[in-house]
Amino acid sequence: MAAKLEETRLEDRRHYHCYLNPDRESDDGAVQVHGITSQFLADKPRFKQVVAEFLDFVRGAELVIHNAPFDLGFLNHELHLIGQAQESLEAQ
Repeated sequence: MAAKLEETRLEDRRHYHCYLNPDRESDDGAVQVHGITSQFLADKPRFKQVVAEFLDFVRGAELVIHNAPFDLGFLNHELHLIGQAQESLEAQ
């Protein structure tokens, strides 16, 4: 799961932003790109702790996602891992 979860709803310009603890060390190459370290993420919530809030935010919304197939693949995998595969998200 990405360490940073961010989505914007077009119709009302609301924005959702959350750093997540991925339960693994950050890759050195990734840290060089975004600067988000394992130490920074250590006290952040896990995906399963924010999933209900996130799904409430995106449900029924038109979202802008830079690389939708890639990002949705990660989100859907995480939903599957926590037993919520029925909540899978799809690109339109």
